[in-house]
Amino acid sequence: FHFFRDAAGLLREFPLPDLPAVSVKAVLLSAGRAFHGALFLGLAGLAGGLAGGLFYRGSTRLERFIFSTGAGLALFSLAQTVLGFAGSLYKWPSLACCAVLAGAGLFFHARFRRREPAPVLPPAGPLDFPDRLLVLLLAAVAAVNLLGALGPEVFYDSLVYHLAVPAAYNAAGGILHIPYNLYSDLPLAHGMLYSAALFFGGESCAKFLNFSARLLTVL
Repeated sequence: FHFFRDAAGLLREFPLPDLPAVSVKAVLLSAGRAFHGALFLGLAGLAGGLAGGLFYRGSTRLERFIFSTGAGLALFSLAQTVLGFAGSLYKWPSLACCAVLAGAGLFFHARFRRREPAPVLPPAGPLDFPDRLLVLLLAAVAAVNLLGALGPEVFYDSLVYHLAVPAAYNAAGGILHIPYNLYSDLPLAHGMLYSAALFFGGESCAKFLNFSARLLTVL
């Protein structure tokens, strides 16, 4: 009771600002950004198909997809790192590497995947009320995070490091030293993934990738 009373008092003291009207154009733009991010994630899943078919069967298709997607993202990151050190970090070489890795993963997965059937799990029972409430809570949190992923970036750390450094790499055509940013000398795996995502679908694609990683981790 005290929590709700204090929350109501804060809302009276600091009212929420008026929200701008949502236009059809903005909705379509957000849908396009989500499509670019989902397509990039799907290509990563295809690229990791070889690893998923050879090394990890999993108990469900979801587990196999998550493992393959993680392996594909690792391959994308390594490819971007090689392009960056080679001075060939441009849009079309990056997209070509992603396409080649996705095609190769799909081919090898279809040709060399293990043929033994996946283990059969007993059917899950119905969810009780606390479980349903938890699922609804997680879905609400995921929806709020998805809205943030599809909007413009405003967080300081992302603007000066997580997205700014990969964007500087892309503009320079390779990994370089930025005098005012210590972290430019540390081309981390997620930063090189953002480099590929920036080429693929812009800032929102990189943010959607980050959102998807959190979602797949929860699943």
